[in-house]
Amino acid sequence: MEGFLSKKEKAAKADNRLIMKFGKQRCRVKLYLTDIL
Repeated sequence: MEGFLSKKEKAAKADNRLIMKFGKQRCRVKLYLTDIL
């Protein structure tokens, strides 16, 4: 169970890094899509 949790934590950290990197781009894409729709 501990190994599973540690893997989950590592995945969460990686996701956070991706969100930090691409969060701005994602916001731009969302605004772009909402403008179209």
